[in-house]
Amino acid sequence: MINITVARVKLLRELEATLLTLEKQLMHARLKDYKTILSEEFCEFGTSGKVYDKNAQLSLIDDEGKVENPYIITSFHVKSLSQHSAHVTYHTESKSNGSKSLRSSIWRYEHTRWYLYFHQGTRSI
Repeated sequence: MINITVARVKLLRELEATLLTLEKQLMHARLKDYKTILSEEFCEFGTSGKVYDKNAQLSLIDDEGKVENPYIITSFHVKSLSQHSAHVTYHTESKSNGSKSLRSSIWRYEHTRWYLYFHQGTRSI
């Protein structure tokens, strides 16, 4: 029983590290990252209240993106929903203006890698 629990905790920590890296990568808003990380079925409910699919997101960004991650990430948590899906929640604060958001993502494991399937950002105080 203990070995199973230790192994599960280790796997969850690895998953958390992987998904945190991918979330940070997307915050740089580089076209190549969005093309490879967003699922073909991607959907986002933005902090603006607008709904975006993958094509809409791709049309809003460029090849260069941002050099530095524009957000401070806190309270990052991952919950495994199944063998092939995970729910991520975290808080962000903009480094430029201090605006805060609550964020929620659903990730799916497809074809040997993780893809972002759904994301929602909600402004917070």
